[in-house]
Amino acid sequence: MRKGMRRALVLGSLLAVLGGGVVAMGLTGVVESWLFYFPSRRAFVDAPGAEAVTFQTPDGLRMSGWFWSGGDAPEPGGVVARAADDGGEEPPTPLVAPDALGRRPTILVAHGNAGCLPDHDEFCAFLRDYGFNVLLFDYRGYGRSDLPTRGLRRDDLVIDAQAALEYLLTREDVDPERVGLLGYSLGGNIGLAMAGDEPRVRAVATLSTFSRWQAVASDHAGWLGPMLIPPGLDAAESVTRLGDRPYLIVHGDRDDIVPYRHSGILEEAALGAGVGVERITVPGADHLNMTARREVRDAMAAFFAGALSRPAGGRQVSDEPGTPEGGEGDPGAALP
Repeated sequence: MRKGMRRALVLGSLLAVLGGGVVAMGLTGVVESWLFYFPSRRAFVDAPGAEAVTFQTPDGLRMSGWFWSGGDAPEPGGVVARAADDGGEEPPTPLVAPDALGRRPTILVAHGNAGCLPDHDEFCAFLRDYGFNVLLFDYRGYGRSDLPTRGLRRDDLVIDAQAALEYLLTREDVDPERVGLLGYSLGGNIGLAMAGDEPRVRAVATLSTFSRWQAVASDHAGWLGPMLIPPGLDAAESVTRLGDRPYLIVHGDRDDIVPYRHSGILEEAALGAGVGVERITVPGADHLNMTARREVRDAMAAFFAGALSRPAGGRQVSDEPGTPEGGEGDPGAALP
């Protein structure tokens, strides 16, 4: 996103010279591809404990990802034999167990707009320690995934997320009745756009996610932003289609990439549609350190454990209202 801010300034100069031609480029998706997506195709080694997987999209591209098995964690109530980590933190208590066929609840992860797999495992792989399977995948053009046939666009990334879900549901170690989705930043928009029309995704959590594409463009490029970025597939609209499936919002109140107010807009949209929603405010957290705190990881795991333990239905918290500096509306459950 920071690179996008610099590119927006360049586009501002172009607009002054070319006028409506630049706006027309925005409406075709050219500017979106330049401003929002920063894929890396650097070489990397697979993460410890991760299974390197591939799957295909309907348009014939090969996607890559990492799959972690929750089977490495002890069963709920069992003895946790692992040692504390380097920071002296004790391993978490597993919250979920496999079904009678050995299938586990699984979290599909849609990452943010930059980098590739090794840049994103930190904010999701921890869920395996609570007993969940986890699939983190790279969009087309990212990492080892095939290059797109055109510039990167949000609707194509939604296709990639759908293909990742279809792949998950073919695995014998995945319980098809207990699949959740986790989206970080831009991935929250991509994930919600897919999950809104996909009832097989039973619960959704988003981290540091913007409410609307044009709104976050405006945050970084002022009046110019909405002229360059077309509307559509906005999280604030997609979330209204979740129905009785629960939704968790996690956002830091010092986020300078996706301002905190976006979390309030998402919460209001969900509440207005009758979606069970919980919002967790992380005091002092910026855009990139959401899961550095154990309380956040525990809360996310507890949300998915509760949401995927029953057929359907949301949950909603109603804490005392309050507004952290820089935010708007009821911040929901604020961590200490």
